[in-house]
Amino acid sequence: MLVVPVRTRGRLFGVVSVGAIALDAFTETDIAVFQQIVNQMAVAMDNAQTYTQSQRVARNKSLTNEISVQLQRQSDIHQMVNLTLNEVGRAIGARRGRVRIKPPQNGN
Repeated sequence: MLVVPVRTRGRLFGVVSVGAIALDAFTETDIAVFQQIVNQMAVAMDNAQTYTQSQRVARNKSLTNEISVQLQRQSDIHQMVNLTLNEVGRAIGARRGRVRIKPPQNGN
């Protein structure tokens, strides 16, 4: 039985194991190749995770830029707040949102 951890950047994803009924079924070359394949799989998994995270960051930046452009077109603070609430709510999938603005107290 061969068991190799799937690990990258110090994080353990899991283990991969293969077995054979025959004694001494795996040579040293088999073991080295198996370890290399598992290592490559771990790197591929890490790359996929990094790519997904990069895509998420890019979408968030794009959304932030779109909201900023829309905010610059608003002339009233209430329109800005409503726009922000609506866009953020849409981005996170919220069905409802509420903003309360208190009037300044004692001229502050």
